[in-house]
Amino acid sequence: MCKVRQLVIAAGGVGSRMSPELNPLRSKALMTFRGEPLIHYVISWAKEAGFDQFFVSVNEHNLGAIARVVDRLRINAELRQTAHCFAAVPSLFKDLLDDRFAVTCGHCPVPSSHWIRLLKAAQVHECVNTAYSNPANPTTNLRRILLKRRGLQEYYSSADLAFDVVPDDHTYTRNPYVVTKTIIDEVERDSFRRTAGYFIYEHWRRGGSMSSIPACMPVEFDHDSEWERTLRFLSEQRAAA
Repeated sequence: MCKVRQLVIAAGGVGSRMSPELNPLRSKALMTFRGEPLIHYVISWAKEAGFDQFFVSVNEHNLGAIARVVDRLRINAELRQTAHCFAAVPSLFKDLLDDRFAVTCGHCPVPSSHWIRLLKAAQVHECVNTAYSNPANPTTNLRRILLKRRGLQEYYSSADLAFDVVPDDHTYTRNPYVVTKTIIDEVERDSFRRTAGYFIYEHWRRGGSMSSIPACMPVEFDHDSEWERTLRFLSEQRAAA
């Protein structure tokens, strides 16, 4: 399969569930660690892993600041302003995207080591997800794609924690992921009610090729208490450098 070189970064949200004390600029991507905005780490680590084309959704609050980060890192990037949800972001750049590309969040620093593993899997599988352990990465998102491994085989199922009984010790999939334009078309036809992650699962159910890479970083944060996980992780990365 062709090498995945393009990365879509969703950074257009305003972080409305975060407190103004932690998110004064109304952009989680601009929250800082050691003087650098989170999107600086997102882009620089992805660049280290081999991505060379970046597509970033922005909002009116962060356009200028993110443009300065892009200029400083000297990357090939397209910035487009949007007020749409995460599910709709890849469609914003569909006219410029290859048949396959990666998607992540602008406030979720993904180490180059994870990207390298994910891109290696993408040489074999059409779609690749990231797998998170629920005990280590609890999230308020109730609709999930669950992963069970039996030997070398991976099995997936869809669950809604509001109705389904799911053990606490489960593994779920989420971004970052490698996805196809065909799947983004399905997201559009669904009126962006579900993210590409759900349609990657549907792709697998229809017999499509899919795999998941265990996360070495915390899942993206939406609330103040969840930010602490990302802060600890970045501190550990700095200490190990």
